[in-house]
Amino acid sequence: MKLFCTCGGCNRKIYLNAQVKTRLELFNSYGRVLRIQCPSCQIQGQIDVNYVFAEPTYNLAVPGTLSGAVIGIIGGPLGMIVGGFGGGFLVWAVSLKDKKAVAHFNSNYV
Repeated sequence: MKLFCTCGGCNRKIYLNAQVKTRLELFNSYGRVLRIQCPSCQIQGQIDVNYVFAEPTYNLAVPGTLSGAVIGIIGGPLGMIVGGFGGGFLVWAVSLKDKKAVAHFNSNYV
């Protein structure tokens, strides 16, 4: 999942480089107020941790495709079928876990 806040000047998303799973972890690591600078309009500001939100990452197709391709190369035609389903299942399982983490982050405040 990716964390972001919205710039007060240009309304664009500002992605944060924080690897936390909850707002409480964000609070404990960085404090109640985060100092940010918008990369688009260069406005500097402060944002309360309760105005930081999470969104799912969408870069899961590549690992699923690669795992399917490797199994397909090793196993021939049957491997392609098994790899396709296995890669698809991997993407689905990771995506579901990511969506649950996003929902948990966005529904809990400090």
